[in-house]
Amino acid sequence: DAGELALEKIEEEDNDLDSFYIRKPIFFKATETISSFEQSLESVDEDEGRTDILFIFDDEEDEEEITFIYDLDWSVLEKNNIGKIYITGDRAYDLGLCIRYMTGAGKKLTVDTNEDMVAEQAIGGKGEKLYIIAKGQADKDPMKILKAMEKKWSRNKSWTGR
Repeated sequence: DAGELALEKIEEEDNDLDSFYIRKPIFFKATETISSFEQSLESVDEDEGRTDILFIFDDEEDEEEITFIYDLDWSVLEKNNIGKIYITGDRAYDLGLCIRYMTGAGKKLTVDTNEDMVAEQAIGGKGEKLYIIAKGQADKDPMKILKAMEKKWSRNKSWTGR
């Protein structure tokens, strides 16, 4: 039955977060489906520490409709432990408008399509940790960028993190 197959596919998805340390703990998840995007939000919701979030929201390979973002539960973004919410990517303004419309978290938002600038701001932000949730086909591979940044910071002798 199609419903059972869909449930099996959801259960088989890799919902683990990749972790990095660049000035602070960073948790990264590249989401391919709407359900894994929503599960990434749930991971943030379970975290209690002072947290910033970076959404990388790019065009879909098949130009999938993005109206699903209006069906998600964004209430996690209104929690007191959520600091800044950074949004970048080709569809950043679509997601920013949705979050501004669906939540009271508008004052927490920083939205810009310059991915490098927004990533630097997010990593340098005041949160104790950073969650990065990516959806869509990015021009640059966020995982490669994070690995390179982590390597750079781990070699910086003036940096006293970890």
